[in-house]
This record gives sequence, C-alpha cells and structure tokens, in this order.
Amino acid sequence: MPRALAVVAIRPGVLFALLALASFFEAFDFVLVGLAAPRVAEQAGVGPQALQRALAFIATGAVLGIVPLRLADHLGRRPVLLVSLAGHGLLCLVAAASDSFVVFSLAHFVARMLMVTQLALAYLMLCECVPPAQRGRWAGALGAIASLGIAAPALLQPLVAEIGYGVRTLEFAGAAVVLLLPLYVALVPETPAFRRSRDACAASGAVSLLGLLAAAQRRRFAALALLWFTVEFWTAATMGSLLPWVVGERGWSAAQVTQLLAAGVVFHFLGHLIAGLSMDRVGRRGTLALFLGLASGGASACFLAHDARAIVAGYFTMAAAGGLWSIAQTIGAELFPTDLRAGAHGLAHEGIGRLGASLAPIGVGGLALLVGSTASAVAWLALANLLALPLLLWALPETRAVRLDLPGAEMG
Repeated sequence: MPRALAVVAIRPGVLFALLALASFFEAFDFVLVGLAAPRVAEQAGVGPQALQRALAFIATGAVLGIVPLRLADHLGRRPVLLVSLAGHGLLCLVAAASDSFVVFSLAHFVARMLMVTQLALAYLMLCECVPPAQRGRWAGALGAIASLGIAAPALLQPLVAEIGYGVRTLEFAGAAVVLLLPLYVALVPETPAFRRSRDACAASGAVSLLGLLAAAQRRRFAALALLWFTVEFWTAATMGSLLPWVVGERGWSAAQVTQLLAAGVVFHFLGHLIAGLSMDRVGRRGTLALFLGLASGGASACFLAHDARAIVAGYFTMAAAGGLWSIAQTIGAELFPTDLRAGAHGLAHEGIGRLGASLAPIGVGGLALLVGSTASAVAWLALANLLALPLLLWALPETRAVRLDLPGAEMG
C-alpha cells in the first residue's frame, strides 16, 4: 500500500477525533447563533421582526454549501475542509468582536455555508477512510459527538452569565478551532477514495452534476433528497414546536423545560450510537425504517399526551430518533461515485432537503387551524415519515458493503 494511503489506515482514531471535533464546533455554533442573536439585536436596537428576518437570512446560508461541497469533488476533500474550518472560526471571531448587527448577520450567513460544508465533509471523509463493515458505527459516533455540541451552548450559558460575561463570549469558544488548525493541516490527509479517483475528479467540471440525471443515479438522488426532506421536515415540525407547546399549552415552567432538554442530550447521544451499530449489523435500510418509526411514534405519543411522564417518554424517544441524521449522512456518503459524491449529497440536502425545515412551520400552522390544536397538527405531520418510508425502501439500495474507493461504473 502506498505510504500516503497507509497513513489513514493506521490512524483512524486520530482522524475520527479531529473530524468529531469539527462536527462538535459546527453544532455548537449552529445553536449559539440562536442564543446570541437576540442579545446583539437588543444592543443594536433591532426589533423582533428584523431579528426574525435576520435569522431567516442566516439560515439560507446553508444552501450555499452546495458550492464548496461540489468543489470537494474536484479539488479534494482535505483542502475544502481546511478552508471551511479556518473561515468558520475567523467569522465567529468577527461576529464576536463586532457591535454591528449587520456584521453579525453577514458573518454568520457565510459561516453557515462553511459549517454545513465541514459537517458533510466530516461524515464523507470518515466514510471514505474506514472499512465498509465499520462505517456505520464510526458515523454514529461522529453524530453522537455532534449532539454534544448542540447541547453545549445552552448548558454553558448560565455558567457564563454567573461569572459576569455575556452569551456572546461563547462565540470566542466557537472560534477555538482556528487554534487547532495546524493539527488538521498536519494530521488530516486526503482520503484514499479521492486519491484513487483524482484524474476523474479533476476532469469532471461542474456540468458533471448532470450525471445525476442518468438512469444509474436518478432514482438514488431522488431518494436521498426525499430522505433529507423528511428528516428536516420532521425535526423542524416536532423539535421546533416542542418548547412553545409544553410552556403554552401544558403549563411547564422554564426549570422543567431545562431539565427535560438536559436529560434529552443523553438519549440523543445514545440514539446516534445505536443507529451506527444497527447500520453495521442490520443494514442501512432496516435501520432507517426502525428510526423513522421511532420518530413518528415518539412525536405522536409526546404531543398527544397530557401526563408529564408520557410527555417525557415521548420526548426521549424523539431525541433518540435524532440518530436519523447519522443514518442520512452515511447513506448520502455511500450512494454515488467519488466524482459526484460530495456535490450530489450537498444538492440533495442543502438544495432540496432543507426546504422541509422551511415548510414545516407553515404545515404545522395550517394544519393546526384545521384540526384545532398545534399538538394534533404535529402528531399528524410526524406520521409523514411513514408515508415516505415505502418510497425510500423501494428507491434506496442497501449500501452497507459498498466500497467507496471504486470507480463509479463499478460501484454497487
């Protein structure tokens, strides 16, 4: 084996640690924006409506992730990851240091593009560098670490406030990855899959994404887009409605909500790990069916419940079903040949799948008017997972044993 390829094979733990750290910071900053933006807006005299428009603007930055992910197909995974990490960290510093709400919004708009890029590449590079029989568990572990990043800002916020600093101080923590950049440069190599396909990737211009319209790829791409749309729609409809519902309709206190979310982190973490192990043992399709069922059942049980214990049990099931994100990331990394892999995944998720998150609040609000309550609307919409499942199982091949270092024509 050439020396350059052997590096990845003998140090998967180092590679995982660095990619997991990148995914942690991505999730950390994703949540941090929602906590810091109201404070920055208040200091700048920006009203609630302008704040909501700014948050929507920042969120659309994720769609631009299609561009750097496509570049990763013909420039390489490693350089795009390094640029994304550096740019994300520097933009966090800009946002933390500026008192301007416009600068804050613009910095996080571009940072969001880089964040989704580094997360997608973390999964993709890990999947390209570990043996097929172990890909699921490694990807699940990566998702578990990212789930800790989601919880960290909210858990650290009271501590930061107690010692006399504002939540914006956490932006500097989000930029800490810049200090670690020399480690990424030294220890993260290019993936074996891209090295073996370098000539094909370099020769394929942006028009090669038209290859997704070919018979061999069309059904796979449509299925991946549907999968991401389903995951994003379910997440936004359920998790996005949870806090207003338990506080406004079930009368929970802020302390109860905080305890619920803190305990839910454990189940979210375990959900990713279980999803990863199941993907390796049962397969991608069976694990996907199981977790889509858990997501629908948990959400319906939670939002239709009145007893606090039933709400908690339903929410914990929903949190564990968050392992769907690791499943979707893994399947997306396995469906396409190397010269289409990152771009196709980016287009399916950032270009199409995120529409699900945008449409979910509209769906919840519209259906609530028809059925009479937000809880019933969310419970019914959560069942959409089960409607999508037959199409997904029909269109998605089992990719558990697929080798990612083969030319496109030879992939299973």
